[in-house]
Amino acid sequence: MQKIPSKNSVQKIMGHIKKIKRKKGTVYRAEVRRRGHQYTSKTFSKLTEAREWSKRMEKMLKLLSNSSSDKRVSLLEDEIEQLKKEIKRIKEGSPEINN
Repeated sequence: MQKIPSKNSVQKIMGHIKKIKRKKGTVYRAEVRRRGHQYTSKTFSKLTEAREWSKRMEKMLKLLSNSSSDKRVSLLEDEIEQLKKEIKRIKEGSPEINN
């Protein structure tokens, strides 16, 4: 018999993007929230990058909340590799802005 979660036990993961106008131009802050937890955010110079990051973070949080510890380790390793690539790209002169 499979237990069906009640509305109160399901944790919603929500992401949205804020447009921020600055002196040097417009930037986009992607924020991802999970009920009962702190939110995470990152600022980008391009809207498409903000959307991609937001979707990736939402997917990761959903998978982490529904997966075994082995899958969690694998997902975290994948995310670490993605972050290493982003850091390398930033160091090479990409215009992306970080928080």
